[in-house]
Amino acid sequence: MPEHAQHIYKKTPDNAIEQYQNPDKRRGGKSESAEEVAHKAAWAAVKRDYKKKGDKWVKKD
Repeated sequence: MPEHAQHIYKKTPDNAIEQYQNPDKRRGGKSESAEEVAHKAAWAAVKRDYKKKGDKWVKKD
């Protein structure tokens, strides 16, 4: 994965964990931990700017 995409992924969970500590703010409620939601948020952030082309991640046009 490109360095910029890795940076996006690494920075997102910290904010998401803080934001979703309260289960009422999570889409899945108590069924998902803040860490699970943070992981999903990080991937969503990467996928906004990058897509997988074959076996490589490339910046979207």
